[in-house]
Amino acid sequence: MKIFNLRIGGDSWIWSIALILSISSLLLIFSSTEALSYRYQDGNTLYYLNRQFIFLLIGWALMIWVHRWNYNLFAYLSRVFIWLAIIILPLTLLWGVNENAASRRLMLPLIGVTFQPSDFAKVALIMYLARSISKYQHSIMRQSTVSHLREFLNMAGPVIAVCLLIVPENLSTAIIVFITSLILMFIGKVYYKYILSLLGLSVLGALFLVGSLYLLPENMLMNRMLTWKHRIDNFYQPTDGPADQTVEAMVAIVEGGFLGSMPGNNVQVKFLTHAYSDFIYTVVLSEYGIWGGIAVILLYLTLIIRTLIIFRQSPGAFGALLAVGLSLSIGIQAFFHMAVNVNLVPVTGIPLPMMTMGGTSIIIACFTLGMILSVSRHIEENKRLKLDT
Repeated sequence: MKIFNLRIGGDSWIWSIALILSISSLLLIFSSTEALSYRYQDGNTLYYLNRQFIFLLIGWALMIWVHRWNYNLFAYLSRVFIWLAIIILPLTLLWGVNENAASRRLMLPLIGVTFQPSDFAKVALIMYLARSISKYQHSIMRQSTVSHLREFLNMAGPVIAVCLLIVPENLSTAIIVFITSLILMFIGKVYYKYILSLLGLSVLGALFLVGSLYLLPENMLMNRMLTWKHRIDNFYQPTDGPADQTVEAMVAIVEGGFLGSMPGNNVQVKFLTHAYSDFIYTVVLSEYGIWGGIAVILLYLTLIIRTLIIFRQSPGAFGALLAVGLSLSIGIQAFFHMAVNVNLVPVTGIPLPMMTMGGTSIIIACFTLGMILSVSRHIEENKRLKLDT
């Protein structure tokens, strides 16, 4: 496939999924922000749509560029990226931009643009894990010894560090990062006792955290801990009022019905203060109905399935683990977002990859897909070389 005389390689299904998600994003952002744009942008109803379009253009340019790289380059970049992530995450906690009672974004000096380091850290960690598992796979698969344990700790140390640094301001992202890391270790055949030990430590940490929320008096809890407690309480005993976004989301979904109310026709969506971000899947269900919701689920499932095919066909362990790890991070995040929107888990600010409005999430998602496509393109080129010989 060629675009402007540039040969485009890689899995055509993944390219198609990225294109469908991008177009859908524009439709959903326009529908959910039209009134918001008119009110806060001097009547310019296209303001947020134009911003999303620009971010998608930048993201697609990055995706096309990155997919042309030799994927082995990402193994070298992973060492730089993981240290960079460990450096900037504490800076975000100390000097990040405070939004919605959380410091999740860091202001870039001189250019005055903010970005969300946790998104970058998630990708950096998966790159590092894929490299580490492929490097130590012949030792960390076997029974524990002192040297093998040391290799596992070199791999697991950054997982613990990154998750702990993300937890204070973005608990849900830390959970997604940790789950993805454990699954990637399991796929990479890391010795099961190592994985169980790491899982056991995380369970103890979670029990300690939950216990602190409910055993300590509220005046001893930090602001974010109070937020977590209120969200858990509200999940089990939702309030019936306009301030409860979960209730508003459920009403919007019910009004959409089976076939949906069609774009722009669901008035209830306008009562969702974050319809364009935290509740974008609610917009899908309310405007396109159950069928639209199923279609979105199938898109992310297909992405994971196509990447599993890449995993099986990849000649190298690093490329296989990189592709499947990155696709799992997208898929787990997507299903977590959907679960929040249909009230299966407590409310949290998790974007829907490639669909939610935002600069960092779109660009990081495109960079992620570019790396997956780089591995896929390498497999295609190997097949062509074998046919030529």
